[in-house]
Amino acid sequence: MADEKDFEKIAEMTNHHFPHMKMTPSKILERISKGCLYIVAVIEGKVVGFVDVKIKEGRAKVMGLAVEEKYRGRGVGSALLSKAVEVARERGITTVYLKVKKSNVNAIKFYEKHGFVFRKEVEKNGEGIYIMFRKFET
Repeated sequence: MADEKDFEKIAEMTNHHFPHMKMTPSKILERISKGCLYIVAVIEGKVVGFVDVKIKEGRAKVMGLAVEEKYRGRGVGSALLSKAVEVARERGITTVYLKVKKSNVNAIKFYEKHGFVFRKEVEKNGEGIYIMFRKFET
């Protein structure tokens, strides 16, 4: 799990990969107070990736997952997503879901590889968004 010393790097990565979020360390703390968990991947003392999961009403939603470019393809994203699913299962949750841009083919393939399936397509700001989910036994 992330702690306060990681918040600056998480905010930096969030703003790089999800610029519409305008993330700050104080917003991260606020999100944590509302049920979000941040899990970080650390290599050689450096945060190189994170996953943000919101747990609410018996469901878990992957809010964001990002890995520094130079660490992609090394299993970092897979480890983060697996840990997020593990934490959800430990809390008795049986469904994890997420939203991903229809145009983000690489992310869709990544999530499918990890057992997520397409549920439906919605539109946001004129762009297609896929809702994907993964169900499992507790």
